[in-house]
Amino acid sequence: MPLTGGATSVDPGDAEMPPDIEAIMAANAAALLEMDSLSIERRRSGESVDSVDEQPATEAPAEVAPRETVAAALVDEPEPVVAHEIERAPELTRAEQITKATRELAALLQEQADRSDSPVSSMAALSALEMIERGVAPDPASMPWLSERERELLSAFRDLFSEAGARLASDPNDLLSVRGVIEGLPGRLESWKRLSIPVATLCVRVDGFGQYEEFGSNTIVAGRAHRMIVYTELAEFRSEAARGPNGESGRRVRLKQDLSLYHDADGLLAWREADQKIDEFSRNERRDFFLVQLIELPRTLTVGKYRLKVTLVDEVAGSTAEAVIPIDVVADAGLAG
Repeated sequence: MPLTGGATSVDPGDAEMPPDIEAIMAANAAALLEMDSLSIERRRSGESVDSVDEQPATEAPAEVAPRETVAAALVDEPEPVVAHEIERAPELTRAEQITKATRELAALLQEQADRSDSPVSSMAALSALEMIERGVAPDPASMPWLSERERELLSAFRDLFSEAGARLASDPNDLLSVRGVIEGLPGRLESWKRLSIPVATLCVRVDGFGQYEEFGSNTIVAGRAHRMIVYTELAEFRSEAARGPNGESGRRVRLKQDLSLYHDADGLLAWREADQKIDEFSRNERRDFFLVQLIELPRTLTVGKYRLKVTLVDEVAGSTAEAVIPIDVVADAGLAG
C-alpha cells in the first residue's frame, strides 16, 4: 500500500491475520472446550474439580504477616515469669506462740495505759503478765507520773506474779511456796493500810482476843458511878522493826487511845479519859490486836443520850481511826437493862 502525506485509516474487519496466529488461537479454543466438557462430566460423577489436572506442586507464595504482628516482633519479648514457691516461715511451738501473744497483749495494755488518765487498771493487768514472762511489765518505779501509793501497789503486783510464775515454772507442784508469796503481799502494801476499829463495845469481862462478856445494856441510871471495860479490836495496824528487852529482833506496835463522852443533844464534852499509850513488842508480826481500858463514868451525868467516841492513833503509820458507842442515861432504874 502506497504511503501518501494525507491521513489514513484501517478497518479492523478488513484486516487479515497471519496464518500462524489463527492456528494458535484455534488450538487454544479446542483445548478450552475439551477442559470444560471434562469438568462437567466429573461434576456429574461427584469427582472433585480440583483433580482435573494433576499439575506438579509449585511453591505457595509466602504469606505476608500483618503490620501489627511485625511490630510486636520488633519489641523485645519479656522473659517468662518463673513461679517460685513461697517460702513459709517455720511453725512456732506452743511456748513460742504463748510468748508472742503475751508480748502483743502487753503492748496493747501499755498503749491503753499511756492514753488513759487513770492508768493503774491497765498497768495492774499488765503486771499479771509477769507470771507468763518475767520482765514484760515495766518497773513502776520508772513512772514518776504515778502517786507513791500507785507505784507501791503496782510494784507489789508485779513482784507477786513474777515470783509466783518463776516458782511454778521451776516446780508446778510447789503450791506452798506460791502461797507464801501471796501471803507476803499485804506486807508490801504498807502505805495502803488504814487503821480501823472493827469492834468497840462495853464489857464486864474480857479474857482475850474475841473472848469477852458484854454489858447487858448500854443504858445506865443517872446519879450513880458506873465502872465498865471498853473493849476494842484493831485492824490494818502497822508495826516497826525493833529490839526486845534482851536484844532480840522483832516488831513493835505503838498506839494511842483516847475516850471522850459527848452529850448527843448539844455535842458538848461531858467526860474524857486521858490518852492511853500502848507500846508492845513481839518476836513475830502480830495479826490480831485488841485493847481493854477500864473506865468509870461519873454520877454527875444528866439524863439524856450520849456518844462515847473511841479514837485510836497508829503512831507507826500516822493514821487515825474512830468508833462510837451509844450510851443512854435514864432517871428510873426500871428503864435500865
